[in-house]
Amino acid sequence: SNILSNTGQTLYLFGPFEKPTNDYQLYSNVESANLEVAKGYRAASTNNQTFMFSGAVTNSALNVPIVKTGSSNAKWNLIGNPYTSYIKLADFLTANLTELDPQSVAVYGYDADNGNGSVWAIWNLAYSDANPNTLIAPGQGFFVSSKDGGSNLSFTPSMRSSGSSDDFIAGRTTTNSIVHSIIEISSGTQTYDTEFYLTNNATLGLDLGYDAEHFGGAPSDFAIYSELTENSQNLDMAIQSIGFDDINNNPIIPLGVNVDQGEQVTISMVDSNIEYDVYLEDAHTNTFTLLNTSDYSFTADTNLSNTGRFYLRFTQNALSISDSDLSKIQVYTNSNLEQIVVKGILSENTELTLYDIQGREILKRTLDSRDNSHTIGTSQYTSGVYLIKLANNLNTVTKKIIIR
Repeated sequence: SNILSNTGQTLYLFGPFEKPTNDYQLYSNVESANLEVAKGYRAASTNNQTFMFSGAVTNSALNVPIVKTGSSNAKWNLIGNPYTSYIKLADFLTANLTELDPQSVAVYGYDADNGNGSVWAIWNLAYSDANPNTLIAPGQGFFVSSKDGGSNLSFTPSMRSSGSSDDFIAGRTTTNSIVHSIIEISSGTQTYDTEFYLTNNATLGLDLGYDAEHFGGAPSDFAIYSELTENSQNLDMAIQSIGFDDINNNPIIPLGVNVDQGEQVTISMVDSNIEYDVYLEDAHTNTFTLLNTSDYSFTADTNLSNTGRFYLRFTQNALSISDSDLSKIQVYTNSNLEQIVVKGILSENTELTLYDIQGREILKRTLDSRDNSHTIGTSQYTSGVYLIKLANNLNTVTKKIIIR
C-alpha cells in the first residue's frame, strides 16, 4: 500500500523495463507475476518508505540474458544484483567485460540528486580503479548495455562481499586515488558535467571499460561532453580515459556543448587532482582559459550543439598554440550512415584528398570554410584502411580512417 499509485490504486509506480518496447511497465492491482531474480524494477514510495520482499534467497551462480532490440534505447537492459549481499563492482565488470556494448562497459545507476545534470551515476573500470572498494548493494537495480546480438551476463557467489554503504547516492566518499577531473557547464538554473581519468590502461581511442558514453546520448538542450580524439564515432562521452603517454604529447580533446542562443553559461573544472595545466580553447573567439585557476563564461550568440568550437588541452609546460587549425579537425567514419565525417572550424577553404592504403588517390574535394561539418559517402568503397590528407595555405595534416 505504500507504493506510489494512482487515486484508485489500479496502477502502481512499480515495474520492469520491458524489451523490446524499451519502456517502463506499470504494475496493476491484479498482477500475479512473481518478481524475477536479477531483473531490475523501477519503484517509488509514497513517503520514503521501505518495501517488503519475500521469497527464496539466491546463493548460486546465474547467467542473465540481455538483448539489443527495439527502435530506441535498444541496447539498454535493467537488471539487478540477485543476491542479498553486496557484490564487488570490479568483479562484476571484469567478468562481463566482453558481454557489454564496447561503448558503454559500465553500470548506470539512477541518481537524480547527483547534481551533474544527468540522472545517471556511471561506474566503469576507471571509476572502479579510482574507488577499488566500490560495492553494489543487495537487490540494487541498474542499467547495462548489450553488445550486438545479445549476450549473457554472469553473477557468481565469488563476487559477494560484506558492506554497509548505499548505491548511487550523491556525496558518498570516494578515494580518487587515480588522476581524475570533472569539467562542468553551468547556468543560473542548470549544471552538467563530463569526466576524465588519466590512467596507463587507456589510449586516445575507445578503451574497453575505461570510456563510457552518456545513457541514450547527451541531452540536446543543455549538456557538455567529450569525443574521442581517435576514431571518435561521434559518441557523446560521459567518461573519457586517457593514457599518460598521450597526455605528455599534449592532445587536443574535442568538447561538445549544447546551449540555447542567448543563454549565459560558465565552463569550469570543479573537481580535479590533475597536476597538468588544463586549458579550455574557444576556437570561435580564439581564446584560451587555464581552468586550473579560472572559469570561462560566455553568452551563446546562436544555438550551440555538437563539437567543433571547444577543446581541452593538457600540458605540463607553457601552452603552445603554434599548431594549425587542421590539427583540431575531427575525421571519422560513420558505418551506419556509410559516411566519412569531417568536423571542426576551418579558417579557410581546405582541400581533402582520400587515398587507399597503397597511396592511390581515390577522391579530392574542397571543404567550404563556412561549414563546420562535412560528409562524404563511402558506400562505393571497399572495407579497409584509408588515409585522408587535409591541406590549406596554413598547413597539411594526414589522418587514418577505417571504412567498414
